[in-house]
Formats: sequence, C-alpha cells, structure tokens
Amino acid sequence: SAPLAGATTTSAPMAPGGPAQPAVTPAPAGRLTVSPASLDLGVSGGREVVLLGNDGSTALEVGVAAATPFNAAPNAATVPAGGSVEVLVTVARDGLPEGDLSGTLTITHDSGATLVPLGARVEHAPFVRLPEGDATIFSPGARVCGPITVAVAATVGDESPVRAVELRWEGPRLGRGALALRDSGDGRNWVGQLGPFATSGTASYVVVATDARGNEGTGGPRQLFVRPCPD
Repeated sequence: SAPLAGATTTSAPMAPGGPAQPAVTPAPAGRLTVSPASLDLGVSGGREVVLLGNDGSTALEVGVAAATPFNAAPNAATVPAGGSVEVLVTVARDGLPEGDLSGTLTITHDSGATLVPLGARVEHAPFVRLPEGDATIFSPGARVCGPITVAVAATVGDESPVRAVELRWEGPRLGRGALALRDSGDGRNWVGQLGPFATSGTASYVVVATDARGNEGTGGPRQLFVRPCPD
C-alpha cells in the first residue's frame, strides 16, 4: 500500500517467513516559540504583544492565561505550522497602590507549559497643598520698613517616603532660585523662610515634592511681592 501522506518511510527488517514491512516515521510535531521571553509594561504602558510562533510542521493548540492584575487575550489559539499568533497582554493599574507589579503569562501546549515573566509599575505623584494667599515682604535698603523674609509652608502626602520638598521661584527682577524646605517633624508639614531679596520685584513660586521612587508633585503657583521701602 502507499505510504501515509506527509510521513517518511524506512525499511524494517524482514519478518521471519514474510517480506519486509515499511516503518512509518511520524511528521515532526508543532514546536512553540515565544517572543519576547519576558515583558515589562513599565509605568504607563497598558498593552503589549507577545508573539507565539510554531517552528514545527503541524499546527499547535495552546492555552493562554495571565495572573491578575495582568490579562491576556485570546485565552486559546491554534498556531499554524510555520506561522504565528499574537497574544495581547494588558495590565489594569486603577485602584492599585504604588509599587512594583509582577506576574506570569502561562502558555500551555502539548509539550507542557512555557512561562513568560511579566512586570509593571504603579507610580503616584505626591500631594502638595499650599496655604491660600500670596506673600509680601520688603527689600532691605537704607532702612527696614517691614518684614524682609516670609515663612512658607506646604503640606505633603504620599504613599512612599518623601525625599525632598523644594520651593522654586522665578520673576523678571528676582530671577530664578530654589529653597529647600525642612520637615517640621511630622512627615507631612514642610516649612522654610523665604528671603531676603536685594531688590524689589515680583515672582511666581511653586513647591515641588519628590518621593523616594522619584515621583514629583507640585503645589501652587503663588505670588511673591518684594516691595521697596518708601523714601
């Protein structure tokens, strides 16, 4: 009889008392390839593609699953011989606390399972609140007619430790500068003393808080008025 289609034949030893029978060698099975071998969706990435390939000569049935908060689609697929299938991996960060996320994309097939490590991050900017109102001081000249410095404060909140809080000002005559605020002791209220300034002018200022993960939050702007003393 004719050999099976898609198979190769070899001659087997002659059986006692009869002619040799052809031995059938099955065609190679499907062989899964996965790219990339790991996937990091970073801080803002919401979706990425994992490519499932098949280097074998027969179609390959696969199942696909991802651990929460990751998701993968489709959940099952047929990867044709010599072809590929795209798997869309997504992550849902809403409502999650700040930190690093990890999970696994599991692809099951006839030969077992292939695991693809998954990663992502959740970052939240610090909350910064400034007191209402602008600040007014006087530029010291031949005489002092009023306060030459002003106390500044900001309330800062964050899930991670706060690394630094800085007041930054900029104005046409007062130029650009920064003042590091100090923790008042409770980890939330940061204070400093702004001034004196050698010249009068107006500046806009903000307060920038940076947490231990490098996230920045901004409060403001507010206005700083530096008045000259009247003659």
